[in-house]
Amino acid sequence: MEAEPDLGTAIRGLVEGTLAVLDRAAPLVWAVLGDVTAHEGYRRNEGLRRDGNMELVRILARKHPLLPGLSQERARDVLLLLTGPILYSQLTRDMGWGRAEVEQWVVATVGQQLFGIDTTR
Repeated sequence: MEAEPDLGTAIRGLVEGTLAVLDRAAPLVWAVLGDVTAHEGYRRNEGLRRDGNMELVRILARKHPLLPGLSQERARDVLLLLTGPILYSQLTRDMGWGRAEVEQWVVATVGQQLFGIDTTR
């Protein structure tokens, strides 16, 4: 992703890779959230995700500036939400979206909400 010069292509690659992981991992999050003894590990992993997503925002922002007034921290939070296991589970399991639909929507939403660009082309 870092070497890809085109922002839309980089976002698409990021989302594709993330959803490949979420296909396997997202169902486990619900089990972890229901197990008090697993909360510490979940919080630690979420901290790692937060740190990693901060770096991803920095990489993407070198390709195209963030929307005016949008801090890197807020962009990281939006990216965490959009590429997180809970939203993925809600869309796929609870609402019946297919993976391709989720992917298309997340790619478009990241482009719009972080950079103000249309990544659907």
